[in-house]
Formats: sequence, structure tokens, C-alpha cells
Amino acid sequence: GKKVFVASRSLAMRELDVESGRFIGRKWKPHKMPVLAVSVDPSGQFLATASADRTIRVWDIERGYATHSFKGHTAMVTAVQFHETRGVLKLYSGSD
Repeated sequence: GKKVFVASRSLAMRELDVESGRFIGRKWKPHKMPVLAVSVDPSGQFLATASADRTIRVWDIERGYATHSFKGHTAMVTAVQFHETRGVLKLYSGSD
């Protein structure tokens, strides 16, 4: 079924089953500041979270752990997007 990731002011993030309207799985606390953007890769295996803490994290959705953490933005990260071209998966991000 279709799923959506919901981030809240409490810094928690949950996976929501669209059909049932119920949260599934555990609560995640992906960052120390609010999540501002998310993206799921085309396979549905990975979730990228962009945060006001100026970092991006890539998560294994099924296993619930971070596979990568990217630092280097000098401002809040407000956009993140997976893009696959010719079998190569890339992650793009932007900040204000």
C-alpha cells in the first residue's frame, strides 16, 4: 500500500499507511532539529531527511537505521531529492 512519512515539531517522524490512516512501525528521531524535507528513493528502500540542523541523513526504511550522514551545508537544508539516471542513484539537496 501507499505510505507517507510524517515529521512533527516534537522532532519525531513516523510512517503512515495512507489506506488505513494508521501509523506503522516505530517513531524515528532523525535529527536534533526539525525535518524540513524528505525523499524516498525509487526502490522504496531508502529515505533521505533534510533538516534545520544543516545535515542530511539517508535511512534504510525497513531496518530503521541511518546508512549515511552528510554535513557541509551552511544553512538549513530545505530540499532533498533522489534521482536515478541510467542505473545510478544520486541525491540532490539545497539550502537557503
